[in-house]
Amino acid sequence: QVETILLRQAGLGHEYQIVLDADGGGERMTVLVEAEPGCAPAVATRVGRELHDLLGLSPEIRLCRLGELERPQGKAVRGVDRRPSR
Repeated sequence: QVETILLRQAGLGHEYQIVLDADGGGERMTVLVEAEPGCAPAVATRVGRELHDLLGLSPEIRLCRLGELERPQGKAVRGVDRRPSR
């Protein structure tokens, strides 16, 4: 569902990652998404609003340059969990 929201936004690329971090006793979700040069920064606000409306999520949306996200060989890495093990 996240991918569907991202792909229908003009100016965004196909590469993205969802990063989970610990944040002062809580958890934080960040969506990193590659954007084309000249992409309006307002697209990040729109994506955040749609994710909240559809899924009840409130992640930080961070736009990256095309090619900035790591591309390991094989399957794309869509989720990165940086929270400490429990």
